[in-house]
Amino acid sequence: MELRSGRRVRRSPPPRRARSRRGPSGGADDRLSTLPDDMLLLVLARLRCARSAARTGILSRRWRGLWTCLPDLTFRDVAPIKIEAVLARLASSPTVPATLDIDIHPTHCADGARLACLLDAVVMFSPRELRISYQFDSDMEAVDLHPPCFPRATSLEIHWGANICFTPLPSGEFSALERLSLGGASVIGIDTLITRCPCLRMLTVIMPTSGIKVHSVSLQTLDVFSDEEVCISSIDIVTPKLKQLELIFDTDTDLSVSISAPMVEEVMWSRGFTETTLLFGFWLLGHMALMPAYRFGDGYYWREEDTRSVHVLYLVISSTDQLEFDLDMAHEVEFAQEMKKLPVINFSVLKLLIETHGHVFGALVQRLLGLDQICAVMKRLLVTASSILGRRACQEDCPCDEPKNWRCQSLSLTRLEEVHIVGFTGEDHGHDFLKMIFRSSPMLNRVTLQLAYNFGGCTKKIYNTFLAYPDVKGYVYFNSGELVPPPSD
Repeated sequence: MELRSGRRVRRSPPPRRARSRRGPSGGADDRLSTLPDDMLLLVLARLRCARSAARTGILSRRWRGLWTCLPDLTFRDVAPIKIEAVLARLASSPTVPATLDIDIHPTHCADGARLACLLDAVVMFSPRELRISYQFDSDMEAVDLHPPCFPRATSLEIHWGANICFTPLPSGEFSALERLSLGGASVIGIDTLITRCPCLRMLTVIMPTSGIKVHSVSLQTLDVFSDEEVCISSIDIVTPKLKQLELIFDTDTDLSVSISAPMVEEVMWSRGFTETTLLFGFWLLGHMALMPAYRFGDGYYWREEDTRSVHVLYLVISSTDQLEFDLDMAHEVEFAQEMKKLPVINFSVLKLLIETHGHVFGALVQRLLGLDQICAVMKRLLVTASSILGRRACQEDCPCDEPKNWRCQSLSLTRLEEVHIVGFTGEDHGHDFLKMIFRSSPMLNRVTLQLAYNFGGCTKKIYNTFLAYPDVKGYVYFNSGELVPPPSD
């Protein structure tokens, strides 16, 4: 018989006949206990707690000790010393549960010595799947633990507090391990640990050091997160069988990247900048991300006919007006070089979130679209222009409008099919940008504009631009989402 998870319930000895007790009506009053052991184990499994399952022994002698035959043991809010006692008892049993799930509440005050004893007990128990988490007390002192080796384990999930560090590494090999997830706890020498897992297919880890290094011939899924207080300076990944990659980290402009993953299909790359990063001398680049389009669940980003390998390049940009210090402290970034650091370049959607503060954004977007890494692959362009701090007029020689001739230039956007602009103000520079897109995109078939809440232009002027390109379907919406009808004349 199988549980919902697919795991088979281990066969236990034939059920003992429970003595029938008859009530006043002459019927048996304990029919549940007469069920076969396999059925009772399904009932106990629903409790999802070993302590609760053990307590069912007070109902009848028929239930006593039956919980030790569960294929999965879960401990919730149980003191570590009691868990150790249970594991020691079960370790001598000829058949032990294959899965162990432990969640320790901070009220149990498990110090480093107690956690070490618990790990030793788990090793003696030798589960095939281990999930252990400790909701640590923030006042707890930093603890260094010597992680044991689990030679039989195929799956390990260890989620402990950031003040717990595994060092030194175990000397043995995790010969059967296929899935490893380390959340919260720091592991010094994770690259060495990976080499001791020859069958590892899935890895999730928080990096406590400034360098990310993962070399594995078996890895297929890799999720890496940098510690909140760590600035990543280098990424070195060699994974010939990798299909899914997720990297979420903070860094400055001096980032070294070397990634060899020829079979990767799905990438989540989220890069935050720890220093003020200047783009084209005026704009601030705050965030740069590459993610699968299907994760958005929005028709603007992903179509049913798209494959899962279609990605979105997402940039968060703002004007330098928001700086509270001298621009001399900022670092200029060569955006074309930063693009080369991306794990893949097969994105077809470019999404720009621009905090304009009333500045002209056309020149900025024109320079981005002019890069070969973008214009050669982009099919959809989404621009959201906002002005949280309010609008104000630019100075006459404001650098946001450089180069001055961008309005009369044309680009080679031979693959661009759709454009969506949110926050269209109706100013002249917005119309100039729209015309540049039309004349630069021979495959364009759809343009959607959502007007800004403070729209001060003329919708007829927008529709006149649409009429000049009859092959393109143009739509205009109010800020509320309601369609703006075309002019009747």
